[in-house]
Amino acid sequence: MARDLAAGDSPDQEARCKVEQSIVSGAEGTTTKANIAYAPASAVENEAIVTHVTELVNTIYAAEEAGFWKDGFIRTSTDEIRQCIRDGELALAWRPGASPDHSSPTNIMGCIRSQLLDARTGEFGLLVCDPAARGSGIGRDLLQFVEESIKRRGGQVMRLELLVGDGWVHPLKERLGKWYERAGYKLIRTGSIEEAFPRLVPMIAGPSLFRIYEKTL
Repeated sequence: MARDLAAGDSPDQEARCKVEQSIVSGAEGTTTKANIAYAPASAVENEAIVTHVTELVNTIYAAEEAGFWKDGFIRTSTDEIRQCIRDGELALAWRPGASPDHSSPTNIMGCIRSQLLDARTGEFGLLVCDPAARGSGIGRDLLQFVEESIKRRGGQVMRLELLVGDGWVHPLKERLGKWYERAGYKLIRTGSIEEAFPRLVPMIAGPSLFRIYEKTL
């Protein structure tokens, strides 16, 4: 499904969107259950979309990672979501037939952020799905979408960071680690939260580590 260049989009975003939406529309034998595309730069001004995505992320983290974070922890903000959109990093999964230009934000089924850390390494985060779409494969489709995006931009490796308990187990974190491994990611390094994310230490319920996983694209 082609999308016209929205006001404020850059030529690079237009070219990338044309390539990547061919993945969503079924070109080259691929299919998906949602219309997945990077949010157009114009979505920065769409308060309904920005607010809905922010609340979706924070609601999912609060519900599914309860017990890992201390009370009051908020995963993201409207300012961060706007910046992700400005940078062309936020991909959204819309219900079939829906898009940022013609639909209510309540049709958003999930989101994911991706970026190039350097010429060969991509990274993703903020992967969440609407609970109503859970089990439909939207999370897998979002991940595959950004993997293909990074690969088309010259990336050779995709990376993720997963925070886990040190000496204690959070069930969701363990499930996520196994899910990423099934998706082809391999654990390459473990480090301390104090080393990499000192600002997060007061927000976590107990001693923690971070794991870095990578996948060759």
